Amino acid sequence: MLKPSVLFLALFAVSILLLLSQCKSKQRMTTTDSGTTLQGKAVELYQDDFTMEPNADGHYTLVIKKVKLRSDDIFPTIFFFVWNNNDNTMIYQDRLPQGKVSWTGPFEITCESITGVVGEGRGGKKYVYNVQSGISGDN
Repeated sequence: MLKPSVLFLALFAVSILLLLSQCKSKQRMTTTDSGTTLQGKAVELYQDDFTMEPNADGHYTLVIKKVKLRSDDIFPTIFFFVWNNNDNTMIYQDRLPQGKVSWTGPFEITCESITGVVGEGRGGKKYVYNVQSGISGDN
């Protein structure tokens, strides 16, 4: 029969080994997934304070970060990308000064950047991007 102190040391050693192996596997998973998953890419590009909006069927996700670059900006600058959830790839990315972006159809996002003064012939760009075809055009 084993002495209680030897049995305790053996159990303690096995517990430590199990604990270390679990910590190691969690680290490996985090390192592998960083930048290749939707959440990983969003954190890599925008750190925090971003929103994720899936399209109607959940195959694509629009990730948006709004930033007021100057205190006198009426609208924030929009940084965004579209993620294909089926193959975990970023398929489109843009920046819209004082703009807005949203899903306007199951596979279309409308992007608008506003410049100038409202009521005085404001300019900017406005386009629709189709996430399936990759084609964008004026709206």
